[in-house]
This record gives sequence, C-alpha cells and structure tokens, in this order.
Amino acid sequence: MPRQSKVAKKNARHNMVKTGFFIFINLVLLAGVFWWLNNKPEGVNDQTLCPFDGAKGQYAILIDRTEAFNEAQKSALRNVVNEIVMKLPEGYLLSVYILGDDFKKETQALFELCNPGDGKGKSSWIENPQLLAQTYKDKFSAPLQTLLSQQLSLESAKESPILEMLQLVNLNSLHDPSVKGARKFFIISDLMQNSKALDLYKNTPDFSSFESSYQSKKLWVDFSNIDVVVYVLNNHPKILSSNFMDFWKAYFKSTKALSFQALELPG
Repeated sequence: MPRQSKVAKKNARHNMVKTGFFIFINLVLLAGVFWWLNNKPEGVNDQTLCPFDGAKGQYAILIDRTEAFNEAQKSALRNVVNEIVMKLPEGYLLSVYILGDDFKKETQALFELCNPGDGKGKSSWIENPQLLAQTYKDKFSAPLQTLLSQQLSLESAKESPILEMLQLVNLNSLHDPSVKGARKFFIISDLMQNSKALDLYKNTPDFSSFESSYQSKKLWVDFSNIDVVVYVLNNHPKILSSNFMDFWKAYFKSTKALSFQALELPG
C-alpha cells in the first residue's frame, strides 16, 4: 500500500479538527438550549400579572380608614405599605382591602395584582429588564400609589366593623386555592371595633366571654397557616390599655394564626 502523502495527512488532520469543532459547537448550542429551557422567564397573565400557573404566595393588606388619618399617620401608613411592597417576592399576589363607611360594598379587594418583578437582576440575554421595569411602574406601582392617595383623604365612618371585615378578607382572598406558598396578612387599624356585634368603645370584654357568644361564632375566622401583623393606629390612647390588647391577642390566637405581631404606628 502506498504511503499517504503529506498533503493527504494534512487534509485528514484538518478534517478531524473541523469535525471536532463542529461537534463542540453543537454541544455548546444544546447546552445553551437546555439552560434556556430551565431558566426562561415565566409567562404572566396580562390582567393579573400573576404566573399562568397561579400566584407563588400572597400578601394581603387591610387598611382601616373608618377614622380619618392625621398627616403623621398618612406618612407612616405610606411608609408601611411601601415597606411591605418592597418585601413582596416576585410572583406573589398583593391584595389590598379598605374598610370604610360601608364595608358591605367593600367586600372585594380594591387592588389585587401580582408583583411582576421590576427587572432588577434580570439577564438581558433572555429577558428585557427595561420592559419589566416599565411594566412594574405602570401596571403595579403607580395604580397602588393612586389608590392610597385616594383612600387616605376620606372622612371618618359611623361604624367600624373590623371583625366583620377580617372575616370577609379571609373568605375572599386568604383561602384562594389558586395561590401557592406563604401567606401574610397585614392589618393597619386602631382595632376599635364598633358594630352591632361588638362595641369596644363601651368596654373591652374578657375574650373568653366574647368567644362563647353568638356574635363570635357568627364571625369565626380561620387564619391557620397565615402570619398576621397588626400596625396599631394610636387614635385612642386611653382605650389602648393592656386589657384591650390582651383581647386582640387572644382573638388572633383563637384564629390559629401561624404567628401574630402587634406594632404601634407613629402618629
């Protein structure tokens, strides 16, 4: 058999290099496709801004405006809401309820959208950080701030059916089966319940006696697996006694809340 010429050997080596390079490029492309399929951004519903397979968790906020806010309270409330929103994970649903002069007309959330993400930390290779930031501002952040501005300037109401509203928020939002993951409930209120069921302006009963009443059973709430945080508006310092807060601590304990925290709001 004749020897291979130098040219033939060179061509063979060249072909081997080309083949190896071709295989390498294809492996890189396959790896890139695999990575993209596992890391591509989830699609969201244009109406709710939630992932198509459901919200990853939920933060619910109840703002009690049955007594008009002073300027200090307005500033403090805005700060609290903004702080809550900053901690809201991407894909989590934010539900905002307002307790005003007619809670029967306020049984649904006035704001209920998922955090679509603001584009921070996103890769420009597979996403559009600028578009995400604009969507966050126009469809999520701005409408929320508009709602707050409208609601914080309204006048006081005749009644303050806090217990009734807690039940409605629980039924209409906090047990939505389409929501996955952790749930937190933030309540901004002076906790001065005033309705036919219970009037705390008259006196603060021992919770055990209230718990056995017909009104309590009608207003029963299940906050199991829900973290509850109350920001207490200091509208009535004389009434906000240890007995008053003991009543509410016992109430939230009876609801089987996962955790309960009461914080005083400035103003």
